[in-house]
Amino acid sequence: MNSPKFMNSSFLMKLFALLVVAIIVNCLGIFKKWQKSKLWVKIFYVFVLAIIFYIIYSPSKKENFGNPSSCTYYYMTNCGHCKRFTPEWDQFVASYNGPVRMRKVEMNQAGSDLEKYNIKGFPTVLIIDEQGETKEYDGSRTSDGLNNFFLSMGN
Repeated sequence: MNSPKFMNSSFLMKLFALLVVAIIVNCLGIFKKWQKSKLWVKIFYVFVLAIIFYIIYSPSKKENFGNPSSCTYYYMTNCGHCKRFTPEWDQFVASYNGPVRMRKVEMNQAGSDLEKYNIKGFPTVLIIDEQGETKEYDGSRTSDGLNNFFLSMGN
């Protein structure tokens, strides 16, 4: 399940900073007039604790992505972008000798994969880990770009 876009680390860090400021303000006794109504303070603290709990127990997708087990290049025969990328893919696959299984699938042979992996455009390179989690390659469409990507993943 994907996290909502507003729940990125930058937003959460700002929210955490807001919590720290609120605690300091509360400890210093600033805004005593507002503190007469303790209900809003309790609601705020419960909300912030829920956010902290989310941060601690909900790691990002990148952290959850395990060791890649396969990498599939989905392409369309008459696609101009695919025609330019295919030689780069072939060169990368010819030089790659890691443990990840490489596949090349034409759109008409992809069958249910297009819907299963929500493939809307071509070319698309999908990396699938041992648990079945997917990650779309969005780096440079060159042999070197692919090679650097797999080196950065330790493969």
